[in-house]
Amino acid sequence: MTKFNAIVVALAAAAGLGTAVAQEATPDTWTQAPSVASRADVKSQAVAAVRAGQVQYGEVTRFVDQAATASKTRAQVAAEAREAIRLGSLSGETNVVFTPAQLEQLRIAGERGAAGMSLASVR
Repeated sequence: MTKFNAIVVALAAAAGLGTAVAQEATPDTWTQAPSVASRADVKSQAVAAVRAGQVQYGEVTRFVDQAATASKTRAQVAAEAREAIRLGSLSGETNVVFTPAQLEQLRIAGERGAAGMSLASVR
């Protein structure tokens, strides 16, 4: 065996000696507990608790069965985008900070878009 192979084998053996084995600290005694309620009973109790608002969700994402409502119409958003392009604020992936005057211009453009007016018809 060459010197290099001997070093590799020694390093592999040393690495193997340092590995640890994880073990659960508490026993799973709850898995041996006898069940006193049927599966259907538990499910109906869970549904009743959710309906009564007794279930805390914490950091879990909860999906709601209702459609999202938009605060602006499609015409408003399109008009605001056209105005932002006209102001030169939409150019690539740069972070543009609007001035209060520009924000007001965008808001007015959105209102005009919602009313079906264009900037050309106002000027």
